[in-house]
This record gives sequence, structure tokens and C-alpha cells, in this order.
Amino acid sequence: HTQHTRMEGNSGDGVRGEVSGWRVLAVQKGLGGGKEAILRTLVREVVTPEIPEPTTDESVAEGVSVLHNAITEGSGQSGFDLLFAVSRGGKVAAQLIQKGLWTGPTLLISALGTTMCCNKPGQAIVLAHGTEDGTNPIHRVREDAETLGTKGLIELVEFDDNHSLQAINSATTFLDLLQRAHRLQKAAVPVQFHLKHGSETTPALAPSAPAASKAVGPRYGGNPAARLALFGELTNKQTRIDS
Repeated sequence: HTQHTRMEGNSGDGVRGEVSGWRVLAVQKGLGGGKEAILRTLVREVVTPEIPEPTTDESVAEGVSVLHNAITEGSGQSGFDLLFAVSRGGKVAAQLIQKGLWTGPTLLISALGTTMCCNKPGQAIVLAHGTEDGTNPIHRVREDAETLGTKGLIELVEFDDNHSLQAINSATTFLDLLQRAHRLQKAAVPVQFHLKHGSETTPALAPSAPAASKAVGPRYGGNPAARLALFGELTNKQTRIDS
């Protein structure tokens, strides 16, 4: 069943404080409609390497190579906290994820390539998608979110909107989506550790734990096994936000 939720009011300074230090790696192609501008007001830095239009397998592969180089160069203290992709940029994000070149939290807006994005065990993904999207219809995205990936690590947030998804163009809504991605990643860390080290079974998500007073997220590009995270009980879910 789809959970209907209406967001009202301001998310508050506490939420802003958790993300204001983030560095975000954004897939350049597909950005627009004011979304990059809003994101830049909320985080420390948004890095958008120049890539070709992802119209062919070759151009997608070239884009993946460019972003992989950015991830590699950004490892350590200057690493990235989030992968962000909009619309056709999802095709490049999908290849990054499938090839294991990105394992950190991911936020996809009206994305293409959701099947490949979701079909990666241990990957935490928040999908923001319009119920009237005519480019990647919502029924396909719902199926991807419900049937692919690791249970508890994929969340679909639906909006009554089309592919442009203007409904999310507010700081409050963006903050909520960023926090959702961060919370899912807390659950993904132990799953990724087990998958990497050849465990025959994927660990169950842990019981709910007290929230940390301040979220200090790991930067991605370094050693996944060295990351420590607080994680809570989550289930594969869909949340619908009516604009």
C-alpha cells in the first residue's frame, strides 16, 4: 500500500545543519528546472563534471569514466556525501552504481534508468518521481522500487506532478529528500560490508536505534569497510507527497 503524507512547514535548522557540510556529486546532464540552484543553497558544494549527452552506450560510458575519476580524486577528506541525478542523468548514475563505482547514498529525481539503479544489492536509493511522468511512467518505477535491490534500501517518494517535478522545488522538500537518502544509507553500510566480504546471507536490518544528536556521514570514495554508521529498522516503502 502507498502511504500518503503531506509535508507542511519548515524542516528546521537541525536538518539543515546535518547537510550543510555535504559535497554532492551531481550528474550534469538532466539538471535544470531550478533543482541544482536549490541544492546549492543547502549543501557546501555541488560538483558537476562536464560529460557528454548520454544518448549512446559510448557516451554513457564516457560520462561514467569522468564521474569515476571525480570520485577517485575526491576520496578522503574531500570525498562526496551524495550522488544526485535528474532525468536522463539517471542513465549515467545507473552505470556508476551497477559497476560498483559508487556505493554511497543516492537521490534520483524523475530519473531514467531506474531499473538498473535499483537492481544492485546493498545500494541505498531515494527515488522522487511524479505520478504523471510520461517519460519514465510511475508504474515502471513502482515495480522497480518494489521488486529490485535489497529490501529496506529503496524508497520511492511520489508527487502529483509530471516529469519536470516542479513540486519538489522548495528548500523544505529538498531537505526532506536529502535526509531520507542519508537515513537509508545508515542501513546500507552493514549490508554492503557483508556483500563485499562474501557472506552467504544478507544481514537483517537492525532494530531501531536512538538517533544521533548530529549526523556525521562518511564520505564516499574511500574504504567502505572502514565506515561506521548508526542504522535503524527500515522497510521497502513508497511515500506519496501531495503538492
